[in-house]
Amino acid sequence: MDRFIANRITIDLDAVRHNVRFLRSLLPVHTRFTAAVKADAYGHGAVPVARAVLEAGAWGLAVATAEEAAELRDAGVEAPVLVMGPVYTEGQLVEMAGRDIEVSVVSPEMVRLLQKASKSLPALRIHIKLDTGMNRQGLLPGPEVEALMDVVRSAPSITMAGIMTHFACSSEEPDSVGWQLERFRPGVERVRREWPQVPAHAANSAATMHHPESYFDMVRCGIAV
Repeated sequence: MDRFIANRITIDLDAVRHNVRFLRSLLPVHTRFTAAVKADAYGHGAVPVARAVLEAGAWGLAVATAEEAAELRDAGVEAPVLVMGPVYTEGQLVEMAGRDIEVSVVSPEMVRLLQKASKSLPALRIHIKLDTGMNRQGLLPGPEVEALMDVVRSAPSITMAGIMTHFACSSEEPDSVGWQLERFRPGVERVRREWPQVPAHAANSAATMHHPESYFDMVRCGIAV
């Protein structure tokens, strides 16, 4: 029997561009806009959505995995790309460095992997991801962050490119943003004592629309895009 597909999803990239322009209009001039295109851009098609958001003025892109970042580079996307989730192997770290893809350090295991791989890495830009309350990924303020800073100090190939966190429930519990920011700001201050110009970023879609105090130097919007 012939197979008939009865369902179709039509993606309006003009609507995606409009959403990016609207979200950017909320931001101060100095605040970068990064579009999260993880999970195939939430099922909308990572490569076409990436191109659309960049056309609309997005500064960069964020994904969840090294494989997603490689897909964008394979498609010819040259904008800044940040991997927000874990990178699992030395080979992945080397590939991300060689393809000018930035990575978030999200666990003590990744700190140890970076330390092991540092001698074989070309230039790699990293972001510290602090766990300020989501309890899913991120280094805890204190010894875990200090251990990563030790690695960066001793590895000329590794550059501190950012410090970030993620809000656990900014849309469902708006008050939670405040107490997560209270935990985030001291971490930013600690890192900037040694790397004063390091960008900080925290705001997701809901925070971008409702919590301007969370903008810092960059916002990361996914679902609102």
